[in-house]
Parts: sequence; C-alpha cells; structure tokens
Amino acid sequence: MNPACMEQWKELYSPDCRNGLFLHFERDVHGYVRDWLCEYARWLRRKYSFPVRIHVYCRFGDQVPCRYNPPAPSVFFIPDDRNCYSNIRLACGSFRDGEPVSPEMWEETQRIMYRFSRHIMHYFQFINGRWNPDECGERVLEWQASYYARRLLEQFLDESDDNAKEEATI
Repeated sequence: MNPACMEQWKELYSPDCRNGLFLHFERDVHGYVRDWLCEYARWLRRKYSFPVRIHVYCRFGDQVPCRYNPPAPSVFFIPDDRNCYSNIRLACGSFRDGEPVSPEMWEETQRIMYRFSRHIMHYFQFINGRWNPDECGERVLEWQASYYARRLLEQFLDESDDNAKEEATI
C-alpha cells in the first residue's frame, strides 16, 4: 500500500501538531534545480497532506555530511522521539548559478527529485508508524519507498509534460 495514502498518523499525532512541507536552499544551488524542486514541492502539497512538519534542506554539492556515516547524496533524519520533527537533506549538484542548462543538468535534477521522493515516502512510513526495520525488514521498507517514489515522480513528470503542452497550445 502506498505510504502516502495511509492515515495511521491520526492515531499517533495530535491534530494541532505543526504541519507542512518546507524547502530551504543554500545560496549556491542552481536556479534551474531550485525551480524544479519548488514546483515538485508545490505539486506534492496539492496531492498529499503533510500532517507532521518536515523540512527539506537543499545543499550545494554532490554529498551531504552525515554524523556517523560517510557523506551521502541525501539523508533522511528520523528522530528518536515522535514529538520531534524529521528532516531531509539533499545534495543538489555542483552546478553554479549562471551555468547554461544542459541535458546532464536535467538528468541530475531528475535524480535529485527521485531521492527527494524516496525520502518523502520514508517520511510517510515513519509518521504512519510503519518505520520498524526489525519488524518488516529494512529491504522491504526500502523497496516500498523506492517503488512508490518512482511512481510518484513519474506521475509528476507526466502532469508537468501535460501542463507544458497545454501552455504551448494556448
């Protein structure tokens, strides 16, 4: 079942809990990547409810630092206490603002959006009480997040293509 459609969070969190999806960008993140991530976040907010606040920190570079592990392209922080907020840290590439947009930049932007999607699925697993690797296995959690993240991103890109076609015909 798609973790984004589950509603077990209603039993785990109070209705007055702070909510929403928030993006924060470092100054050097390329405008093209930033625009696509902002558009994707707007689309996600229209499609899904984010009942527990989550912050997404978009960093310049190819890796984000991890406290106990080597640097990685993206990190999802899960707090020990359910009353604390989780967050996502994304590496948004080393493209400098002002560089011309290229096919490589588009491919990298899609990879960044996929990592964003996968961590959003982990967020939904976590808030719905499904984040228990001991119970169902880490491979199952990763498979579910990857599968639905791919579907989510494909749906967004299809709708974005449709909107671009509509704008071109107007």
